[in-house]
Amino acid sequence: TSGFATFANLGKRNNASGIGEIIDGSGKLVLQNSPEQRQVINPQATYELIDIMTDNDARSYIFGKNNPLTLPDRKVAAKTGTTQNWRDGFTVGYTPSLAVGVWTGNNDGTLMHAGADGVITAAPLWHAFMEAALQGTPAEDFPEPDGITRLAINPSTGKVVKGKAKSGKLEVFAS
Repeated sequence: TSGFATFANLGKRNNASGIGEIIDGSGKLVLQNSPEQRQVINPQATYELIDIMTDNDARSYIFGKNNPLTLPDRKVAAKTGTTQNWRDGFTVGYTPSLAVGVWTGNNDGTLMHAGADGVITAAPLWHAFMEAALQGTPAEDFPEPDGITRLAINPSTGKVVKGKAKSGKLEVFAS
């Protein structure tokens, strides 16, 4: 989840900490953690990944248009996964300000039932948590870094559409 939070932050990584602050019984601040942030991934490459992970049209062929990897009022990036034989399922997803990961499986390592994919086991939990955690907060856009270009791509050929007619799907490219 910390790695996906780095994507949400356009390639800037914050040191993970389980404690934000400690306040003693009299209300005095004892400890305040200030995360150290550093750029570890190119922001343009990260934005390309965000564009891919927020593209519900691309995943709807497998998961359907109304899948648990979407939220009705905001753009979210999400990824599911399932290990061999359905031992583990996961969903990790994020907005610009919140990254959440959900794991499903059996603590003793036994297999889940066949077909227990991450989109079926973990994604509904992820979806419910994200809806509750983001309730009452404004929808956010992922900030676009400098140097991003959008080109119309012919979905049949994968080639750039040339000329004045710009039909095709707009795709994001880094300079």
